[in-house]
Amino acid sequence: MKKLIIVLLAVFALGSAALAQGNSEKYAIGLRLGGGYGWGVGVMDNFNANVEVSAMLGVGPKLNRIELDLGWRHWHFDCLGLYATYQWRWNIVKGLHWYVGPGAGVNFWFNAYNPVSLSIGGQVGLEYNFDFPLQLSLDIRPMIGIIDPWDNSNLWPDMSAAFGIRYRF
Repeated sequence: MKKLIIVLLAVFALGSAALAQGNSEKYAIGLRLGGGYGWGVGVMDNFNANVEVSAMLGVGPKLNRIELDLGWRHWHFDCLGLYATYQWRWNIVKGLHWYVGPGAGVNFWFNAYNPVSLSIGGQVGLEYNFDFPLQLSLDIRPMIGIIDPWDNSNLWPDMSAAFGIRYRF
């Protein structure tokens, strides 16, 4: 399992660095700070804070992008999660955008019945880009687990709300 984690971290870092060799302002890297793994529908049980390393990679001539988040969570068991969302962005006023898009996630659990779980969902949020290379964002990421770590064969909801702070380049 340690080798898998090292390989995933290396792929994430190299992929972010390789894609960041392009147009200024199309890329950002930073942190997504929040919590919520284990929210039920309308229920905030087992709320836990988490931190994710977040990279945004611009795609196409418009404002569209891919967001990749890699984070560690603790919710009954420790978990390493990788999430990817494709986002369409729209300008509200100068510097302020809103975005929405579909996504998926994979979690690697430690001491759970199944070591891997998969989820699908999306992300919606607001971001502000300052005149200097700082970006702040606030978003929610609702997901539905399709393969769970407890082998219940049930769909299980997840909702994380987070504040992001990133360096744009």
